[in-house]
Amino acid sequence: GYTTEGPVLLELGRIHRDLFVYGEALRWFARAGAALPASAEPVLETVRTLLLAGRQLEARQLVQRLGNSDVALQAQRLIDDATTQEE
Repeated sequence: GYTTEGPVLLELGRIHRDLFVYGEALRWFARAGAALPASAEPVLETVRTLLLAGRQLEARQLVQRLGNSDVALQAQRLIDDATTQEE
């Protein structure tokens, strides 16, 4: 069911990201997000992956779509940290 599926999907996403297979990782995180709609984790993992893949613009657009939610603030922090490290 959904309760066990979500964490497994997140883990699959992380494994693919560790292997630098970003497109596949993003697909797993999207599925995790569908399985865990109330969880911030799939969103944050998606933002981390987009940043690692050098897709800052997409990460920012995702955060904008989240509005003023707690998840958006956490995700924005990830983007700010990544941007700071580049400078």
